[in-house]
Amino acid sequence: MSTSEKLVIITNERIFFDGADYFCDNIDIKTILESLSNKFEIITCCRSSKKTRPVKFSANKVFIVNSILKFIKSIFNVIAIKNKKIIYISIHPFSFSFFLVLSLFKKNSFVYLRSNGFKEYEVILGKQWVWIYAIMFKIVTYYSRIISCHDSLAKGKKQIFLNPSELDKNWFVELKDPKLDVPELLYVGRLKVEKGIYSLIEMVKNIEAKIKFTIVGLGDDLLLDKLGFIELIPFVNKKHDLINYYDNHNIVVLPSYTEAHPKVVDEALARLRPVVIFDEISHIVGNRKGVFVANRNSDSLKKTIFYIMENYKEIQEMIKKNNLPTKEKFIDDLTKIISNEII
Repeated sequence: MSTSEKLVIITNERIFFDGADYFCDNIDIKTILESLSNKFEIITCCRSSKKTRPVKFSANKVFIVNSILKFIKSIFNVIAIKNKKIIYISIHPFSFSFFLVLSLFKKNSFVYLRSNGFKEYEVILGKQWVWIYAIMFKIVTYYSRIISCHDSLAKGKKQIFLNPSELDKNWFVELKDPKLDVPELLYVGRLKVEKGIYSLIEMVKNIEAKIKFTIVGLGDDLLLDKLGFIELIPFVNKKHDLINYYDNHNIVVLPSYTEAHPKVVDEALARLRPVVIFDEISHIVGNRKGVFVANRNSDSLKKTIFYIMENYKEIQEMIKKNNLPTKEKFIDDLTKIISNEII
């Protein structure tokens, strides 16, 4: 395949540019942009960030939008690109604004659904505002081919499935036995309300037992006032360091209210660490072994944690039977979909 084929990626991600390098928050954005650049000439449209972000990535051409004029200029720049394909990563007001204009000139674009926007709007804004996402979803998915990472995201529309992953061979070697004297919980992710981290902190506070709890991530500064007994680690950018955090804890907790295919679950399982989730996202369990569903209250969480601790070795043997997705397979499938090799 020739890299002369151009791929326009439109994302809601906030990008910081220091004059030489680009930075974002999400490793999956870095993975998509850098990996697809081996097959396509990538042009990225994104939002602007005034503060630095933790994930450095390389990019060829980036249109950073921080004003109406920049938006209009970016639109004209994209329209002028010949021999292009367009993929919208998730549906947000930012990407939807691009879609409304660009769809007049370019049909049959792709939209990559990574999460359930209906539930996210409900958690963040309330049920009364879900109609905003519903309108955007209906318009974008009517005119685009849908790529998704869970069958619930397309709402019955035709879609192509992907298993996103950051797992490579390094995740499956030099596995370490955990300490099992006390539960050592680990949360890895953004510190946002929709991720359920506030709920998790309150539940752990109310468990009358010795428990260690570590949070790895960045997000709302107000969360810092709620910690006290919890160790907060800034966002970890290096794979080796992240693997060490999994290895140094014995249970990973994902308290999200909405998820489709959370990478943290597969990362934990790759290191033979059991995972606790809550009933709102029980659908993600699928064929995974070693994922336990609790109700969103302290009693249920405590019961689940100590069941895992009492049966840890048996659970690890179950986890070894998982067939986890890999980064290589994810990028290969995404490339084939965009190239129309997978229909």
